[in-house]
Amino acid sequence: MTPSASSTPAAAPVTIGEAYPENRKRGRTLLIGTVLLVAYLFFSGYAVLTLRMTGDPLLLSRARWLAPMLVAVGVYLSLAQAIRSYAHGLLPRTPVPVDDAIAETVILRIGACFLIPLTFVALWVEDDRIHMALTGFVAVLIAGQVAFWAWLVHNFAGPAPGACRCKTRVD
Repeated sequence: MTPSASSTPAAAPVTIGEAYPENRKRGRTLLIGTVLLVAYLFFSGYAVLTLRMTGDPLLLSRARWLAPMLVAVGVYLSLAQAIRSYAHGLLPRTPVPVDDAIAETVILRIGACFLIPLTFVALWVEDDRIHMALTGFVAVLIAGQVAFWAWLVHNFAGPAPGACRCKTRVD
């Protein structure tokens, strides 16, 4: 007699609140500090590094769409970290695989493996059409991130698992 697959109950996915209970204790201070620090470090470090690599002080005057492209990539990376920090600080019901997908897909695969090398290549191309296309592409990615963030808040906002869900009434 073979056991059926339906006889074994499936384990519930582990949430961020269960996997990282210390995040709830630190709360909003950790969230705000992390978002601001990571956004500043990603954007400023990325912009300075890319402009220093060229060694050309007049590059931004010749390639007018290069600066918006660099800003868009910095915003993309900063927004990805902000979404992850928000999920850790204020969305404890978010499943851990969703958090892993943010870290692996959004930050590493798209950001670090695709956008950053693409912008380093675009530094040596002074064609505004290429810079405009890349800026528009990154803007679409940013809009997708904002929509994903709204989906996260819509689906996983609420009290932590195991928290009291009763509403107290004060008269």
